[in-house]
Amino acid sequence: MQIGFDVGATKIESFVLEETGQESFRERTSCPKDYNSVINNIVEITKN
Repeated sequence: MQIGFDVGATKIESFVLEETGQESFRERTSCPKDYNSVINNIVEITKN
């Protein structure tokens, strides 16, 4: 399993790829403007 994050200026997109390469999860959320909020957002996405 692989987990990926695409952090941009306006969004954070997260996804999970299974060992077969098939995508099993994808989510897009708005990106906060400050560093700590971005990190906290990624932590919360990972917990879910």
